[in-house]
Amino acid sequence: MRVFWFKSIAFVLVVTACLSALVAMKYCFSDRLAPQTLGLGGLLREKEVDFLFIGSSHTRQSYDVQLLERHTGKSAYLVSYNGLGPFLMEPLIRFVAENDRVRIKTYVLEVRVFGILHPPALQDTRLFFDAPRTLKHRILRLAWNDIPGFDLYSLYELVVVSNNDLILTAPVSNPLISRGSYKGGYLKRERRALRSDEFDNLKSPMPGIDAVRPDPRQLASLRNIFQYVKERNLEAVFVETPMPAPVEEDPGTILNKRYVGDLIRNEGFVYVDGAVGFDTRNPSLFVDNNHLSRTGREVFTERMADLLSERKWRSQ
Repeated sequence: MRVFWFKSIAFVLVVTACLSALVAMKYCFSDRLAPQTLGLGGLLREKEVDFLFIGSSHTRQSYDVQLLERHTGKSAYLVSYNGLGPFLMEPLIRFVAENDRVRIKTYVLEVRVFGILHPPALQDTRLFFDAPRTLKHRILRLAWNDIPGFDLYSLYELVVVSNNDLILTAPVSNPLISRGSYKGGYLKRERRALRSDEFDNLKSPMPGIDAVRPDPRQLASLRNIFQYVKERNLEAVFVETPMPAPVEEDPGTILNKRYVGDLIRNEGFVYVDGAVGFDTRNPSLFVDNNHLSRTGREVFTERMADLLSERKWRSQ
């Protein structure tokens, strides 16, 4: 009987050690399995980027990188993760700026009003998967201290369970991703644009937005970004991509966009409101209540290419 228990305990210890080793390897080296044309994995394969766009799915669906490069004659790259707001954008900016592998000339930072209103959350766990070990440390520290509801189970889900499918399918999925993307952006991605009746019935992504004010943690991170950009003498411009008129004209959206825009300008930075001069009443330019269609992406990219190539924000 004693031999049986000894073997059982030894078996459990060996299995635990093996699983722990696998988790440790995933934590330390998952970034090496990141796609080569998306997110951080692709950015760190670049040596120099003239325009680095950082943001959420709004950034990914608002810019055509190839079109932007043709119009400006400069290199560009998108780093975008779903739901990314200032809270997790801050460590991402710090990591990129302090990394010797790639040199960034201009940061084009998304300032999404809904991202600032929402409490911090790690909506897209690919950010953690793509992050090198030092950035993972920062993300975990922030998540544990400030993300509401982030507990031991959330930690287990993030470190142990999430994105294991990306590891298993990387040899097949990464080449497919490379064919469908370019420098963090889409290649010929087509989603059906809104019909007129769908457009007319659009609602704000955040009901009751007129009673909501920016989350203090998101605001603190945004102010930290201002300070860091100034300390490092980085060139940065803040952009809010356009949304459909029913959302843009919501009193709560107007109120909060004005607050955020004034905050950015008062810090000495330029705030580009993408809705100004954009046909926000054209259903064909949108796919839902806050993302551009392929046609909308091309129109907005051309406008931003003009602004960036002429450095027009410097005179604003």
